[in-house]
Amino acid sequence: QVNLLIAYDTRSNIPLMYRTFRGSSVDKKSCEALIRSRNFKNVKFIVDKGFRSPEVLKAMSADGNSYIIPVPESDKNFKRMKENLEYTNEFIYKAGKKDTARILYYREEYANGKTITIYKDVDENNSKRKSYQQMIDLGEDGYTRENYEKYCEWWGVYVLQDTTGQSASAVYSDYKSRWSIETYNNYVKNDADFNNLKNQHHS
Repeated sequence: QVNLLIAYDTRSNIPLMYRTFRGSSVDKKSCEALIRSRNFKNVKFIVDKGFRSPEVLKAMSADGNSYIIPVPESDKNFKRMKENLEYTNEFIYKAGKKDTARILYYREEYANGKTITIYKDVDENNSKRKSYQQMIDLGEDGYTRENYEKYCEWWGVYVLQDTTGQSASAVYSDYKSRWSIETYNNYVKNDADFNNLKNQHHS
């Protein structure tokens, strides 16, 4: 078994490079190895929180590079933001030309050259509340009133750390653009039928 790690351009929707790693390799180590395998300069990395480590953040900050990455719930910055769910600013966000514009609320904090921003998409929150309520009414397994009360305030909430120097709206838009990566990964896993590929050696 191998892991396939792909660097993907969210603007052109084109995979830029890839490396394969042993299936037992740790994602964070693999990500660091991929970044250090090339001389990246002035590149903006948008990565999942599963790749987060001090070494990866350092690698993404060298040579004029910057990054956008979600803050995990275990992080002290996340816990601090969670204690005070206050949003002091807002902006209008529109995912695509055919999408409806909506207002997002946010608050920023700055520390050691990094920006920590908490966002709340009220429309997304309301949509998920509605869907969850419907599942409860239908008696679907796993959907309970207790869990609804526990998680409902956090639906549509994102906590992002970045070193880009961009506005909060630009950072959020860039992060949401990574959805195209998920679309590509879904294609690789489910539609490309890579399971049928074989490597044969004839001596």
